[in-house]
Amino acid sequence: MAVDDVCREAGLSKGAFYGYFPAKQDLLEALLEGESQAMDAEISRIESTHASMLERLVAFTHVVMTRGEDPARTRLRLDLYSTVLTDPGFGEVMARQTDTRRAPIERWVEAAMAGATAAERHRVVDVCLSLCTGLLIQASSMRGLADWENTAPVVRRMIGAALHR
Repeated sequence: MAVDDVCREAGLSKGAFYGYFPAKQDLLEALLEGESQAMDAEISRIESTHASMLERLVAFTHVVMTRGEDPARTRLRLDLYSTVLTDPGFGEVMARQTDTRRAPIERWVEAAMAGATAAERHRVVDVCLSLCTGLLIQASSMRGLADWENTAPVVRRMIGAALHR
């Protein structure tokens, strides 16, 4: 994501951009914060249900996949990921945000896998988060072909199998 591209898309001059954001990283952090707040709201909504832990994980996966249907949102997410590779400071900011998202998922997995070791639970959380990222990218690239009705049963079986190792 280049500042020139952002300015062109927003119809702003570079001077106006830098009036709002002293540096590109400030923009990225603001965008990441907005994404994080939206995901926090979705996680809170999911946690407020009386669904099983499996169904909560499936619901979270659905939310992520649905967000992937918005090309701009997916492009933003991919730009954030690529910035992590080139900017260690931003990587730390994103890691903190990801840890916040990870906490409720860890609680759901822990509740569903009461007898499992911490390492087993950790691997299941990693797989769930990786699955979500993959589905987000797939949903953005398939434009309507990645429908939840057909994907949900597979996700439910995969996560269910992992939880019941």
